[in-house]
Amino acid sequence: MKRTAIIINKNLPFGEQANVIAIVSAALANATEDMIDSEKIIDLNGNKHAAIKKA
Repeated sequence: MKRTAIIINKNLPFGEQANVIAIVSAALANATEDMIDSEKIIDLNGNKHAAIKKA
């Protein structure tokens, strides 16, 4: 099983932390075909999100 950790500078403002995580996650998803699952996660507001595949 492959694992990836994204380490973010806690001194960055929250919005910048979120942007860095989103950009790095998108790059990883493009580099690793089997990372994103077809099953969606629905949050408390009813918004759908891509799910990370479980090993």
